[in-house]
Amino acid sequence: MYSKNKRKPKIILAACICAFILTFGILLNNSTSIDAQSAPIGTAGSPADPLVTASYVSRYVREAVDAAVSEALANLPNHNNQSHFGQSTNQHQTIIQCDCDHNHETKGFEIIRLTQSQRIHSVSGTVEIILRPGAIVTVLSEYWDLGVADITTGQELLRGDLAPINHLLIIPRADARGLIIHSEVAYALVRGDVLISG
Repeated sequence: MYSKNKRKPKIILAACICAFILTFGILLNNSTSIDAQSAPIGTAGSPADPLVTASYVSRYVREAVDAAVSEALANLPNHNNQSHFGQSTNQHQTIIQCDCDHNHETKGFEIIRLTQSQRIHSVSGTVEIILRPGAIVTVLSEYWDLGVADITTGQELLRGDLAPINHLLIIPRADARGLIIHSEVAYALVRGDVLISG
């Protein structure tokens, strides 16, 4: 008898704890559930702001950028850098000057076509470059700790690093830093004065 009476309070206590936990869980669940139809406008997941996958967005952005680049390339005379973008200094080097207006304010990026083994360096000051799909390009630098800035990711690309496509790359000044082309053909958007050699 003594052992049965000793177990009763433990069983009652365990039953009370289970009932409390079950009741608390039900109340918590009911208070935190949100109906998507009653969510305020602008809340993620509501009918006014549906979720969109990254692949969906990147596909449409890529199509829009590719269409704009294709249109710009179609407007280039013979797709030749020297006839439109700059002056040739000799057979192996081309200086491409930024497209500036009479106030020396940059209007935008220039589209250039590069071929295998060509190198691109800054002539004077900072150069901004965005490589287009299909380009295989690595960083050139005489320095171990200085290279080309990848503004998109916030990283410093050092000598031999593969330069990513569709990232804003900056060659900060006219020194030994630049890029070398490894693919047969590469297209790039460039803003600034660059020297193309090779």
